[in-house]
Parts: sequence; C-alpha cells; structure tokens
Amino acid sequence: MVDGPINGVTFTGCVEQFLVPTLAPGDIVVMENLGSHKGQKVRAAIRKAGAKLFFLSPYSPDLNPTPATQLRPGFVGAAITRDQTTAALGLA
Repeated sequence: MVDGPINGVTFTGCVEQFLVPTLAPGDIVVMENLGSHKGQKVRAAIRKAGAKLFFLSPYSPDLNPTPATQLRPGFVGAAITRDQTTAALGLA
C-alpha cells in the first residue's frame, strides 16, 4: 500500500509488481484518463503481457452519477481509514 499521492513512477511500479503478473493474453485493462496511467512503461508492460489497454473517456460531470447520488435525501457518505483499507486487503 502506498501512503501518499501516486505519481507516474509509483504507479508504474505497482502495475509491474501487482497487475502484470495477474494478466493473461487477451485480458482487458481499463484505466482512467490520468497522466500517471499513460506512461510508456505502463503501456508497454500491460501490452507485453498480451493484454489490451483502454482508457476511459475524459471526465465529464454530465456523465458522472456520483454527485447526484450524494445530493439525495438521507445519503450518508462512508469514510474509510488507512487501517480499515489495510485490514480489508488482508495486509494487516
């Protein structure tokens, strides 16, 4: 688990260490249209595993249902801590 923001170098390391070993030829990887996701090393590692890589279209608030969902009466957002995330992933 990374404690802090993710940059291109960190993301590339995560892809190479955790994602690529799980990929099989023909798998499909879909990523957000984020700068750190678009690095050449990330693309090359995924494609070398035989997977196809697609990026989501750029963000559009018109296509994002989350804000509308949060405005409905009775909505209560759930906060999750780093410790809860670590425990849920079995890394505790």
